[in-house]
Amino acid sequence: MRDRYDRTSKWLIQHHGDSVLRLGGAGAIRSWRALQADLVQPRRLPDGLLEVTLADETDADLFLVEVATYPEERVPEQLVRDLALVFLDRGLLPEVLTLVLRPRGNQRVPDSAELHSRRDWSRLQVGWRVVELWTVPAEQLLAANDVGLIPWVPLAQSADPPETVLHECRRLIDEQAPPNE
Repeated sequence: MRDRYDRTSKWLIQHHGDSVLRLGGAGAIRSWRALQADLVQPRRLPDGLLEVTLADETDADLFLVEVATYPEERVPEQLVRDLALVFLDRGLLPEVLTLVLRPRGNQRVPDSAELHSRRDWSRLQVGWRVVELWTVPAEQLLAANDVGLIPWVPLAQSADPPETVLHECRRLIDEQAPPNE
């Protein structure tokens, strides 16, 4: 039986995490490595966790990446849970990037959430970066000359016909991707 959820996003984050962060607007990355995203609860885990050192910095930061197919109502709860898991496991609050692949009606993924205990003695407010792929210009991704961004191009905004976009993606993958990928 096939898994209900697509695991492609985990592979992309593991192999091209720097490209995913560039998509989210991260600056020049000096180094990065994928960390084990399977932290605590095996059925409720982030799509990816990256340890990243930006170009002009010496200390690494944690970036949690979650990929949502659509802007569903469950996404904010999932992000809060993922962020809390990483904080509890690592003792650090990670940067959070959410990539939303496709629009659905008027729904949007909010960029923050606030939780209150039943008696309102406790509150937790968190925020994250949301990138809606269909609003990102495909030309911008293609111009970056980064093979790790190519899988996102067909979901990006483009006036070109899909065949043209896919042929350009294929050309760049053939030119730039390592043979084993």
